[in-house]
Amino acid sequence: MEQHQQSAALNPAARRAVWVSMAEIYGRHWTDTFGDSESGAASTWARGLADLTPEQLSAGVQASVLAVDTLPPTLGEFRARCLGILTLPEVRHELRAGAPRSIFTYMVWQCLDRDAYARARGRHAARLLQDAYSVARALCMRGKPVGQVSESAGCPAIAHDQQQTWAPPPPAQRAAVLARARTEAGLVSIAHHPTHPTEQSS
Repeated sequence: MEQHQQSAALNPAARRAVWVSMAEIYGRHWTDTFGDSESGAASTWARGLADLTPEQLSAGVQASVLAVDTLPPTLGEFRARCLGILTLPEVRHELRAGAPRSIFTYMVWQCLDRDAYARARGRHAARLLQDAYSVARALCMRGKPVGQVSESAGCPAIAHDQQQTWAPPPPAQRAAVLARARTEAGLVSIAHHPTHPTEQSS
């Protein structure tokens, strides 16, 4: 059992390399939060990153260098960076026309109910994309890629974030709507109300 636990963790050299790199990026924010490379937190990180390759660990460190946040990532956030998992705003940006797309964005697109999404607007469309993002992120975090991802899967630009140009209805349509509303509210003008037969006879 002890041998299995030791094998399910980063080797000491990789563990120290990650720790030193992150300390150099975040300074005391890193060490004050997680301690040194021999701390309990470091042991947890070593187990949480055990299945990643050196290339993936390097990608996570590089993503941390380029990140705009000033506070160090959590273990889950760093693992996501190692695996190339984007944030939801980044996926939305990549889905816009003309933007280059990552493998993870294609994963999100494969998880999306595209028929429902094509008909959806506003909050419903945003919810569908959020659900697809959550599924793709969870699968990727567990090391389960979503099928064979390629540009041939089709990933057209979305238009839900684009502002729609509003045009007023034509006068005849506006008049019909107003007349129906007045009738339903009991506000029809007497001048427009048909005369009762008894009133005509008198």
